[in-house]
Amino acid sequence: MGNPLSSLDVTVFRNLYALTFLDLDNTTLTALPVGLFDGLYKLEELYLCNNQLSDLKNGTFRELYTLRILDLSNNSIEHLDPYLFADMPKLKEIGLSKNKLTALDDRLFAAQLGLLVLHLSNNRLVSFDLQAMSYARTLFFLDLDGNRLQSVRIAPNLEFLTVDDNQLSTLQLPDSDYYRMTTLSIQNNSFSSLESTYRFDRLVNLNVTLNRLAAIDLALIAEQFPRLNVFNASLAGIESLGSLATSHRHKALQHLDLSNNTLTDSEIRKIDQFPKLESFEYGGNRIRK
Repeated sequence: MGNPLSSLDVTVFRNLYALTFLDLDNTTLTALPVGLFDGLYKLEELYLCNNQLSDLKNGTFRELYTLRILDLSNNSIEHLDPYLFADMPKLKEIGLSKNKLTALDDRLFAAQLGLLVLHLSNNRLVSFDLQAMSYARTLFFLDLDGNRLQSVRIAPNLEFLTVDDNQLSTLQLPDSDYYRMTTLSIQNNSFSSLESTYRFDRLVNLNVTLNRLAAIDLALIAEQFPRLNVFNASLAGIESLGSLATSHRHKALQHLDLSNNTLTDSEIRKIDQFPKLESFEYGGNRIRK
């Protein structure tokens, strides 16, 4: 790690049959010759981030049958061959953040029947349809921060989603009787309503900071998110917290941030239905001293 290499001889790892961990992070690599990793049958973790890789040829990762983690973050990758990862059936986590990807082929992870974690932040994606991907049933963590997303369709089994700093106004959901989402961050987008999130009844952590909400219905939030523990809705232009026509008491919410909105004293008083609150931030609103 950290040694300037630029390129590697195709035979450099040829006799390291017992290798399980390989870190080539920050080595100024510009290319990976096909066959470089041949024979590394026991390799489980491979780190290639912070380099200058752009063109990864089909066969680059052949024979990496036991690889679990692959990190290609912070390179210059614009396109991925749909069969690039075909020889890595045990891959569980892949990092592709900080590249120049505009789309992912539906076939890209067809061989990864147990993919769990996918990092795609800071690319150039305009849309993403997880439900159409072969790994929709296994993926539980998806990071799409800092793209150019205008549409995102999730899958029911997804548990952690962060789509901060995009251009989203809603989330698209497939028909399902249940969703496993527990953590959702939609910070700095263009949401004017939280309606598309109300089916996530297992939600524990919700961040809607820096959106255009104007109003949020605390009574509805208490009803739809019975397990919600942390709710951050600062800097969201919120003027109203709803009518609170229900007497429902929320028993899980412990941390609430409504700071830097345009709420008045009468609106702030509506948090009475969250008796378990341990921390409440409301500075920067229209509250009389």
